[in-house]
Amino acid sequence: MGELLVLGGGFAGLASALLAASRGHQVTLFEAETCGGKSAQIEVAGQRIDTGPAVWSFPAVWNEVFLQAGLSEWADVPHHKLDSLGTHHGKRVLDLLPTPADAGWQRYAERASRLTDTIEKLLYTPPRILNPEFQRLSARLFAELGHHLTARSYLQSLNLPPQLEESLAVYALNTGAAPEEASALHALVPYAMLQDLRVPVGGIHELVLRLRAACLHLGVKILEHTPILKVQKNRIDTTAGAFLGTVVSTLDFERLRVLMGEAVQKPARLSCSGVVLYAVLKEELDLPFHSVLLPESTTQLAQDMQNLRQSASPMVFVNHYRPHHIYPRNTLPVLTVGLTAPPDAQLYDLDHPWLKAQLNRVENVLQVSLQDKIQDVALLDPWQLSRWGAWGGAIYGKLNPWYRSGPFHFPGYRYRGIWLAGTGVHPGGGIPATLGGALILHQLMNHI
Repeated sequence: MGELLVLGGGFAGLASALLAASRGHQVTLFEAETCGGKSAQIEVAGQRIDTGPAVWSFPAVWNEVFLQAGLSEWADVPHHKLDSLGTHHGKRVLDLLPTPADAGWQRYAERASRLTDTIEKLLYTPPRILNPEFQRLSARLFAELGHHLTARSYLQSLNLPPQLEESLAVYALNTGAAPEEASALHALVPYAMLQDLRVPVGGIHELVLRLRAACLHLGVKILEHTPILKVQKNRIDTTAGAFLGTVVSTLDFERLRVLMGEAVQKPARLSCSGVVLYAVLKEELDLPFHSVLLPESTTQLAQDMQNLRQSASPMVFVNHYRPHHIYPRNTLPVLTVGLTAPPDAQLYDLDHPWLKAQLNRVENVLQVSLQDKIQDVALLDPWQLSRWGAWGGAIYGKLNPWYRSGPFHFPGYRYRGIWLAGTGVHPGGGIPATLGGALILHQLMNHI
């Protein structure tokens, strides 16, 4: 078995390293900072806070990684079950999605339930036209979606109440694109997520730690604080020296191309970035665990992102963590406020006019006094996201057209002899897509 060099220590990199080691490869993983990627964990005023996703969906994909690695018993992670995607605030309040008594929700759920299993399996089925399983899953998908190719088109075909349509459509923004541009596949994701939605005890970073421990158990060598300087087929140069072997990159694709010595121009269209405030509070707020502020217009928001304008009405995710709940060791309440922002590599602080205006908006919509209860705070902004990732801090890198989203993404899983995975390669699905990408690599690389 040969040496494998895995670039990036996020979910995709750790899962790829684990699966390669389970096949008998000698694996070295390189991470510029500490393992976790976008799913890191910070400490503010002595309280632990995750910097990545807040929830864990499609846990069957996680289980499949450990099953394929021969470590099924490692997959069990203590967690809290969630039965809601939270309260959605638009022109009116849609309390605790789903709304089973709503006829529109029933119509949506009846249709979406036909494809939940299909969506999950597409996450880790190699997207090859001659693959019989991929053919079967794709046929089921297109039979249900028909000629409705975008998320907006599909949702409009269901004749849903406007607020419910917007609450479902906004999840297409997780691809970095407006629902008018994102694949119809993403309109089905909210229902599929709700079938088994979790938060690990201790936060999402516990999943990173479990993957890292499993990698070490199988003999993976992990070199943290080791940036990549140059990438070639079967060789990389790092701050720790040169290494030879088969390269698996989970870096942003455009970043990888720069490291390969290519002349790379800024993509014409980028996915969105974000500004996230992590606040330790003096006292708890009267809020549910998860709240969503909908943009007044997803179309206008997408245009603002492409024109590098700060939207007056971005999508906002608000998560409220009570002491000793998700984070058992935390003694103070924690609030995270995540705002859709343009990929402009800009620095933010609490005095930034746009951020202050958005915090005022959050207070007005949720009817809470927030800013006077902040004890300490940290910020994540496009500048930080751009340091090792995509242009301007674009979360999913280059924005693909709808027909290149999800399992149909470009460039696929190999480029000039380099194997590929990660959010910049298989965008729009967070943890499940990055883990699914690692599983696909595991299948495609079995011959080496």
